[in-house]
Amino acid sequence: MSALLDLNVQKYIFCYGAAISTISPALTTVQLLGVCKRPVVPAELAKISFRIFPQQTALKCLQMNLATPVKEHINTWMAFGVVGVLQGGVYGQCTTYVSRALSLAKTTPSISDMLRGSAFAGLRDTVSQGVPFAFAATVQEAVVDPAYYALVGRGGDAGGDAVGSGARRGVAVA
Repeated sequence: MSALLDLNVQKYIFCYGAAISTISPALTTVQLLGVCKRPVVPAELAKISFRIFPQQTALKCLQMNLATPVKEHINTWMAFGVVGVLQGGVYGQCTTYVSRALSLAKTTPSISDMLRGSAFAGLRDTVSQGVPFAFAATVQEAVVDPAYYALVGRGGDAGGDAVGSGARRGVAVA
């Protein structure tokens, strides 16, 4: 079954999009206010973050759902590139929204401005996210697992400790 039709997968994609959308607008706002040398007003920050949350969550879900068929039918490396290109639109929309809401710029970027540099964004994400993903098993086997077993011994991993293995894989990707 395609991940796009799998409600369990969609639940995780939604949670991922919502989790990122709770912090990303606030960080974008703080960054833009810092660049413009304006003070951060917590109530203003909360209001902007609350108002943009649904849009950002929907855009993150759309981004992941557009990249999923690429991963399933073409290849994982290309999917990382697609995520990078679409990320320009997601975060560009956030930056534009915040700039308009706080009147930080005389003119705000257009949609085409948000996606300028798409080739760079696709290449950046292919390298920065694709390489760690592709080599995670090797790094886990050669570096993370030996360090883990040296610290806790092999007894804790008896019976195929799926949680421990997943955590070690996460460390290998990071």
